[in-house]
Amino acid sequence: MQMSEGLADRSFAQRSRAAGSGRDGHALIGVYADRACAALVGSLVSVTGHKLVADYRPVVTAQVMVPDHLREIFSAGPKLLSAFGERGVAQYATFVRETSLLQVDLIRGLCRAASIPVDDVLAVGLLGPGYWFPTADAGRSYLEFCDPSHVAEACGCNVLSHFPQRDIAAGGLGGPLQAVPQWFLLGQEETSRLLLDVGRSVRLTFLPRGRSEEALDQIVAFDVGPGTALLDELSLRLSEGRMRYDPGGTLAVQGKKIQELIDRWLAEPYFREPPPRWQPDGVCAEQALESTVRMAVDAGWSIRDLLCTATHFIARCVAQAVAAHVPGGIGRIDELLVGGGGQGNGMLLAEIRLQLRQLPLMRLVDLGLQAGELEAASTAVLAGMHLDRISTCRPAITGVNLPRVAGQLTAGSPAGWSRLIRYMQHLAPTHLSLRNAV
Repeated sequence: MQMSEGLADRSFAQRSRAAGSGRDGHALIGVYADRACAALVGSLVSVTGHKLVADYRPVVTAQVMVPDHLREIFSAGPKLLSAFGERGVAQYATFVRETSLLQVDLIRGLCRAASIPVDDVLAVGLLGPGYWFPTADAGRSYLEFCDPSHVAEACGCNVLSHFPQRDIAAGGLGGPLQAVPQWFLLGQEETSRLLLDVGRSVRLTFLPRGRSEEALDQIVAFDVGPGTALLDELSLRLSEGRMRYDPGGTLAVQGKKIQELIDRWLAEPYFREPPPRWQPDGVCAEQALESTVRMAVDAGWSIRDLLCTATHFIARCVAQAVAAHVPGGIGRIDELLVGGGGQGNGMLLAEIRLQLRQLPLMRLVDLGLQAGELEAASTAVLAGMHLDRISTCRPAITGVNLPRVAGQLTAGSPAGWSRLIRYMQHLAPTHLSLRNAV
């Protein structure tokens, strides 16, 4: 189990504690599984205050690698489930139970590292692993591979899980669910930030300054378009398998931009779709790749030129998305945060800054946030938002019909449950607005 303690103070807002923080703080834990289920990342978060003035601060983060035999079951999952015979049921049950044991070990390890009893954790949030499936009515469904009852029984903690399901049930896409938690963690009082997750796809999240209902309603998050998957696939195909990726953009920086190709890519209907738009497995660039490789062969374009062009294209997609869909456009943004695997690509970061008027740029890795740490901390915040009755599912972000509180609550030990009831009773409003009563 790999541990890291604390995170750079610069990465979290300097909150006012004048309101809502007279009571003692509490601890939450988030456990997140990455897309490939290669690892589980956990974060223990200290919380003071509540609702919109809650101050969430990660205390310790840990990671456990998922054993190979469980990863094999997960990777074979869709085929396994389609032929859901006796063997499929047994493997599914094995995966869920053993993954739950890993989650329990991770929770206990976080508490030991933070020197607090497990009983002092108010709640645990679990997000993933799981599978997404298309439905016959052009919607989607989600099957989560975790057992909150086992985790609650083994640790005694109250557990929040199955966050995407509520969003889907309310007419949403099922994500992105971590936009509002990221606002709690990375938002600031005087500075509006744009968070770019430059992974296989590029996801944009606008984090408006301040902490109010008005600012909450201005949060925007959606998939911009292809990211490092486009660069990696071009490297792999055009090098005939010799290069899996272009390290740091070293080949791209040697090439020339092909404007004809950028215009062709930008003409795709996807880029004219308004948010909400979000794909669980990212934006697929397969069709564009096939036609691009054929064009490259016919025109004699080099791998350097294509990588250079793809880098400019990604940056241009970001600029167009900001202009079209961020309230107030580029003028509202004071600072740029970049995470994901693409934060190590120097040419890509330079082009994004160039397209965004040379905004101050900070990489999440320079703030002390390694892969999966922000997602794990955000999962803890998801649990806190459920307890504080703040909607994660929001029409502008996920497409739900009305704002909804996400998550399914599984009670822990009698003592833990009683403590949680007292906490929620303390926050109970004397009346509900008509909007929140729906």
